[in-house]
Amino acid sequence: MSLIGSLKYINSSNIKNALFHFRTFGMRSVLRKTIDYFEYTKNYNIWHLRHIIPAAELRKQEEADFAYHPRISIIVPVYKTPPIFLRQMIESVTTQTYNNWELCIADGTADDSISYITDMITEYQNIWPNIFYTKLSENLGISGNTNAALELASGDYIALLDHDDILTPDALFEIVKALNTTPCPDVLYTDEDKVDTSLQTYYDPCFKPDFNLDLLRSCNYITHFYVVKRELANQCGGFSDACNGSQDYDFILKTCDLARHIIHIPKVLYHWRIHPASVAGNPESKSYAYESALQALQNHLNRNKENALAKRDMQYGYYHVYYSFSGNPHVSIILKDCSSNLREQLQEITTYRDFDFADSPEHATGEYLIILYHAERVVTPNWIEQLLGNCSRSSVGIAAAKILYKKNRILESGLIFTPDGQIHSPFYKYYDTDTGYCFRAQIQQNCSLIGPYCFMIKKDIYNRFYKPTDKTNFSQTVYKLCHTLTEHQLSIVLLPFVSVLCNVHPKTLPILECYKGKYDPFYSPNFSQNQMYHLPKKQGS
Repeated sequence: MSLIGSLKYINSSNIKNALFHFRTFGMRSVLRKTIDYFEYTKNYNIWHLRHIIPAAELRKQEEADFAYHPRISIIVPVYKTPPIFLRQMIESVTTQTYNNWELCIADGTADDSISYITDMITEYQNIWPNIFYTKLSENLGISGNTNAALELASGDYIALLDHDDILTPDALFEIVKALNTTPCPDVLYTDEDKVDTSLQTYYDPCFKPDFNLDLLRSCNYITHFYVVKRELANQCGGFSDACNGSQDYDFILKTCDLARHIIHIPKVLYHWRIHPASVAGNPESKSYAYESALQALQNHLNRNKENALAKRDMQYGYYHVYYSFSGNPHVSIILKDCSSNLREQLQEITTYRDFDFADSPEHATGEYLIILYHAERVVTPNWIEQLLGNCSRSSVGIAAAKILYKKNRILESGLIFTPDGQIHSPFYKYYDTDTGYCFRAQIQQNCSLIGPYCFMIKKDIYNRFYKPTDKTNFSQTVYKLCHTLTEHQLSIVLLPFVSVLCNVHPKTLPILECYKGKYDPFYSPNFSQNQMYHLPKKQGS
């Protein structure tokens, strides 16, 4: 990308973010993020052009005959929406290739001097009888206005659309296609990108993983395009005034709590418009929204009876959940090929005191086991409390740390597999302060597997599932353990804020037969299969 071509992506929001990033993580991290951003933007321009649906394919979609033909109710709260934004939003719905939809608009613009909204929607209603509109007598706020739109809906599924955003013409087609190929999903969500006011420049895509509970508790990674069964939308009580500004995050958390089956469609079907008043364009424009999101997250934790406290993280829109545990469980630490002075260092640095050292898991007396492999130093004083809080959750099989090697570079921060069975370390050689794609190198999340260097596991789970496959290769045994745990619906939780420095020489990660022909649910298939969290530079790479 040329310097001149890059200038259009430089705006006050990006400058503010860069300054914040500099103060928090340092210049080296800012440079890494800037280089990645421009490379990513250049590659996305190519990717976006390659994925525009041809007109012939859109016509073919219009003729598709699905066995299941649900009505999708798209609910939109509007408030003093600029005319061009409103028209473009409506026409992104009326041009859908799937035709069993209804558009439900609730207008909170109580000012009688603003008549263009009613006039424009009436114009479209004369053509499209499946557009429903209510003019509210007063502005009920974003949640109240959205609830008013929800009351208009009669469809099988509810879809959320902001008044200034745009759907791709195949958005509903892809939703209904998934509903016909997957049994009984309660919730569906898709990928998205950002678009400028003129709808000319598409950038900053959010390629999402399949449902990732711990990531959702760290940030609202789902956002748009979100579709949910209407009965769940009503069952959860709709949108809460107490969470105005982050009512969508609250709604997502509440409906995901109720959902039995959540589907991710890895296609960009939603364009989030950027302008100075939007949160995406300027995170400080609605700073209250982040406090509302924190409340929504804490409510979710309370509903799920988690003994946990949600706090703001260092960056806007990111959160850190601190999980507590009952009593003082005894922890046994097993050191394998570690530094000779590590035991002394752990006794000095560790804030949790109810631990001992064991020669092997079989001889350990602790209720929980921590295995350290080639470890030289633990960086985080409250490392045991952080691991223990997460490992004590009933759904968790393993809680793991971020692994550093020389000069505080990342060796492993969770691992990814690709369909050829190859294991990858996505943030390998990044510095400890680098944030990575969408802050993934810094926030808690679920992953499919981890390396052997530092992890905690309940002793009873270890006894049930740990099967040494190769006594000379501890790493292979840990990979197999992770695979077994995920097959038994026990999650692997990565805690990047717990760091351990290891004295180990990086080496090529193996190919595992158990992952061949499969996609990692926590890594988007849109990304390159050999350069992690980067877009492929050409088709199929």
